[in-house]
Amino acid sequence: MLTIRHDQNTIVIESDTMGAYRNEATENCLKFIKRYGAHESSGIMIVFRELLINAVQHGCAANLFQQHIKIEIKHLSNGMFKITVTDSGPGFRYRQLDLESVPDDPRHVTNRGYRLIRTFSKEIEFNEAGNSVTAYVPAQDKN
Repeated sequence: MLTIRHDQNTIVIESDTMGAYRNEATENCLKFIKRYGAHESSGIMIVFRELLINAVQHGCAANLFQQHIKIEIKHLSNGMFKITVTDSGPGFRYRQLDLESVPDDPRHVTNRGYRLIRTFSKEIEFNEAGNSVTAYVPAQDKN
């Protein structure tokens, strides 16, 4: 089951079977960010999708249909979106991520999702366990 709660500045999407509700979660996120002038191809949606995919495919990979994922998107007064995705998985060693360097052969890029997240985010934070990621993304993309 998918649960969606929202108020003026925040939407919270939760599910124990998010893989089955990925499209519905994405549609609700898109409706929310459009209220602030963002669009489907914005960095916000790219970051949202990458965080959701990581939570579904990696965070709860051991049992795809017995997972819990919580997504919270908040529009901040400084024109940023705060996107937090938390999963019930064991987490990962985020301190080992190298998000800055680009390998000589782009076909061998690892952590592509996190590189995209880093590209569109002003800041990324992880909880200690590595199963919750918060990205701060500008409401309007740079031109």
